[in-house]
Amino acid sequence: MPELKFDTVVILVIFELWDYDDERGTATLVGLRIQCRKCDCAVHMGRAEKQGFLDVAIAQLCKVNGIVEPEAMKLYRRARGVWSQRNKKQWRIVVEKSLLERYPELAALEQTVSDDCESSGSIC
Repeated sequence: MPELKFDTVVILVIFELWDYDDERGTATLVGLRIQCRKCDCAVHMGRAEKQGFLDVAIAQLCKVNGIVEPEAMKLYRRARGVWSQRNKKQWRIVVEKSLLERYPELAALEQTVSDDCESSGSIC
């Protein structure tokens, strides 16, 4: 397993902000945010757990939100349940208009999904 040295080098990552409409099956990209590696672990806890960094993710979630570990674990379990249900769906990706105006290359996300739907015969 690779070792992550969280305190020696500051690594920033871009995080995509999504708004999900479960009834319509749309996932809308509404923004982008820069965050540190520890916060990235906290917002991708499933991945952090698989990579052996759940303790880092939980500690960061507690620190940022001013909560204790049992609360953080309850949030994590609830989020995994939501993820599990959403992961069963076929989502149609939409990019918010303001992002498309600023980053027109993001239109490829919508086109790719549309093309995938057409080629698979799925209704997206």
